[in-house]
Amino acid sequence: MQHFLTAGADANARTQKSDGAGSTAAILALKLGHQSVCRVLLSWPGLDLTLAEREMGFTALHMACHLGREAAVRAMVGRPLKWEEANARDEEGRTPLMIAAK
Repeated sequence: MQHFLTAGADANARTQKSDGAGSTAAILALKLGHQSVCRVLLSWPGLDLTLAEREMGFTALHMACHLGREAAVRAMVGRPLKWEEANARDEEGRTPLMIAAK
């Protein structure tokens, strides 16, 4: 993943056909449990964690909380977290914290 990003790949690109949800690379890596890909993406300066997939309106932080990916949640909140990332609402109006508290 590092190689692709360094070569100019867009860390915020969305899926088109594979899942139909318009997931970002970070969301897809979380869904599939690819921890090393998540680590690389989360360290990438241009990663936009406010982008949500179309299916449930989940951002990467929503997805990490939903799937119980504790290491990914810690990595995301350990970065300088933007208000929009922490307070994003999914299709049901839930923030990542609300999902984590379930």
